[in-house]
Parts: sequence; structure tokens; C-alpha cells
Amino acid sequence: GRADAAGALRRALGGEAGAAEEAAAAAWARLEGAQGWDHPAWRELYVLGQACLSVELGATAEASGDAAVARKAMKCVDMAFIMGGPPEVLGEFAEGSQGLLAELEGPCSLPPEARPLPDAPPADAPCVAPEHVIPRVHCPSLEVFREEYFKKDKPVVITGACESWGALQKWRDLNFIVGKYGRRHVPLEVGQHYDSEWREEVMEMREFALRHLLHLGPEGEEAPVGYLAQHPLFDQLPALTKDFEVPRYTRVGEFGRACAWVGPKGTVTPCHFDSYDIFLTQAVGYKFIKLFAFKDSKYLYRSQAPWVEQRKWPGSKASGKATSLGAQGNISQVDVENPDHERFPLFKEAHCMETVLGPGEMLYIPMRCWHHVRSLTTSISVNFTF
Repeated sequence: GRADAAGALRRALGGEAGAAEEAAAAAWARLEGAQGWDHPAWRELYVLGQACLSVELGATAEASGDAAVARKAMKCVDMAFIMGGPPEVLGEFAEGSQGLLAELEGPCSLPPEARPLPDAPPADAPCVAPEHVIPRVHCPSLEVFREEYFKKDKPVVITGACESWGALQKWRDLNFIVGKYGRRHVPLEVGQHYDSEWREEVMEMREFALRHLLHLGPEGEEAPVGYLAQHPLFDQLPALTKDFEVPRYTRVGEFGRACAWVGPKGTVTPCHFDSYDIFLTQAVGYKFIKLFAFKDSKYLYRSQAPWVEQRKWPGSKASGKATSLGAQGNISQVDVENPDHERFPLFKEAHCMETVLGPGEMLYIPMRCWHHVRSLTTSISVNFTF
């Protein structure tokens, strides 16, 4: 009950061994129960419990030199991040756990066969027909973007505005990220959204890179698609923000946040719309994107699709917003690249806009514009909401 959970937290804050784990477990049990986290206090209980547990485990690891215990301490901090803990509070806990692991285990790296990610478009990239192509413009002024695209809800690919980003070169070598953050944990969507086996996992960054991005996992293992999708990674790993800039074009609205999308070839975000404007920006790799104007909603067979409802990470503000939209039908039932015209005959009337987005290019996706995204290569994208 609440009283027992509160008591466990009080004892944890007082330094009683085992109480922190008890407090965090009580919050997790509540989340998995019928009521869920029906009050912010349950999230706070979980975050504080995990933070206290990380300190307890860290002290044990430091005294014993046990790297396995230090890894558990690191996971406690990252789970607190993933479940919505405040970065400004958890940052020091993360640095402490990360530093301890580096002392006990030494540098983190990928094997020699891990090559830089390709920077050329794949041979099998779709050809976009002229009647479907999304307009491209090179470094428009803020005024031109506002008047010609933002005010008209007109999608556009902007080129040349991100060429100074350090991410374009640094992030191609996954050793750059793994060397700094290989022992950090991130939430993944595993499997495809149209697949009944779709699930969510938490995994160390190094294992994610090996298994899902480089396909260098255990011999003979066929890893399913693993996607770090719409995660506030830059709150969790703030030093990465030095490698990119928030696009100046977001000044036409009110900037929200930057989120990361990292995954191998074949990751798919099914066709849906959002309640905010977006710049989808490629740092590494290529994506194929199909857009549909909101006026074509009548051809897209809105659904109460489980894709949104299965997003269980309460720490993601975006998932909370998307869940509320699910009730409005912001998901299309149609697989827009392979439509079933017998089930969805009206889809033939929808007019699509398409592009292949490459490194250094950003796509403006207006609020409520339907979008479907497929990775053509291993890809790292940053989306900016405003």
C-alpha cells in the first residue's frame, strides 16, 4: 500500500540497506497493476528509489571492485531517466556510476570489424516520381520559411542548414558514441509494429550497437529489428547536444524538445500524425518518407491502433501526447507502402508526397500531416518539435 511504499522510501533516504530496492519495487508493481501511476508521487517514488539504490550498489561495487554490481548501479540511474526522472537531478548520479564503471572495467569499445556507417544512399533506394516529390530548398531565410511553408502547412526539405553539425561525421563511427556511453542503457522497440512479437526492452548502448546496428551479435543469431525511437536521449546524454544545433526555423513557433531515432535498415514508423510541427533531421544514413495531407484523412482509415497504446514508457512526454491522440484516431490502418486495396479501397484516392532524406537534410512535417518513415540504411535522426 501507499503507507508501506512511503515508509520504504523514508528508510531508503535514511540509508537503510535494502529499503531503496523495496521502494522502487513498490512503484513498479503499482505501474504494472490496474491503477498504474495514477499520481505523480508514484513516479517520484520510483525515481528516488532507483537513485538511492544506485548509491547503495555503487558503494558496494567500489568497496568490492565488483564491476557487475557497478553495472546494476548504472542501470538503476538509467531506468530512472527512462521512466521520467529529471535530468538535472539524475545527471550527477549518472556521472558517478559511469566513472566507477570506467575505473573497474576500463575503456568501452566495439570490435575491430565495426566499420563506420555508410554515407552513400543505398542502391535499392526508392525512386520518387516527379508528381510525388516533396519540394527542396537550400537554406531559405526564416521569413521565407514562415510565409511559404509554415503558414501554408506545406512540407519542405531544407538542405544546407546542418552542414556544420559535428554529428554528421562523428556519429558515423559508432565507437564515438559507444566509447563515451557504451555502458548506458536505452529503451528499444524490438520487432515491427505490424508484428505480434513487438515488445520493448532496455539494453546497454554497446549491446544495442553490436546486436541491432552492426549485426555483430552472438554467432548465428538473427537479431530482430531494434529501434531507439523518439527517446529524449539528449536529456540523458547532454554532451551529445554539442554535436548539433536546434534549427533556427523552429523560431517560427515555440521549440519543444529534441528526440533521437536510432536503428538499422528496415525500421518503420507506421503512418500517423502528431499534434505539433516537426523537423525530422538526418545525421547519419537515409530514410524514405511518405506524407499525406490532413485533408486526405478520409482515405487513410483511422484506427485505434495498438501501436500507440503499447508505448508503456511513462517517462516519454511524447508517448503521453500520442496516447491521447490515439483516441482521436491518429494512426492509419493502411500499410501505405504495401496497401491492401480490397480492405482499404478509398486509399487509392489519397495523394502522397515522398522523399529520400539523407545526412544534413531536414524535413518540415506540419502539424497533423500524416507521415510514414522507413530506414533505408542504419540511421540516426534527430527530430525537433515546435
